Amino acid sequence: MLVGTTARRARRENKSLAISTRGLADERQFVRLSLFQTLILDDNFFASIPSSALPAVSGLSKLSVSGNSLSDVRSSDFHLLSKLTELGLSGCQLESVPEDAFYGLRYLESLDISNNRLYRAPTGAMRPLENLKYAWT
Repeated sequence: MLVGTTARRARRENKSLAISTRGLADERQFVRLSLFQTLILDDNFFASIPSSALPAVSGLSKLSVSGNSLSDVRSSDFHLLSKLTELGLSGCQLESVPEDAFYGLRYLESLDISNNRLYRAPTGAMRPLENLKYAWT
């Protein structure tokens, strides 16, 4: 099993996991991901943020789900990821971002929401991001 083998290696190494273009679509495939600090899930088949699997990875500092077919982000998608410093949502076909989408992400420094279908930058959603240094819109 790819994730199980990689999880064992992560304990000894840098605690990063990239599962891009692997055809992941089901959040039940998230096995032992609590070991990781960085999770790259770019270019898979997610139609929504796999938020029911995210409590298992609440210690993440970097998350990228770029290149997935997400038309929107729900208000509760990232609330349990309070330690995030980087979030990648580029190229996801996002059409809107709710005002409270990033609530609780007080350590977020980098947010990439470029190459989406947003008609305007979600300034209201970015207001609570006190430590935001880089934002790509």
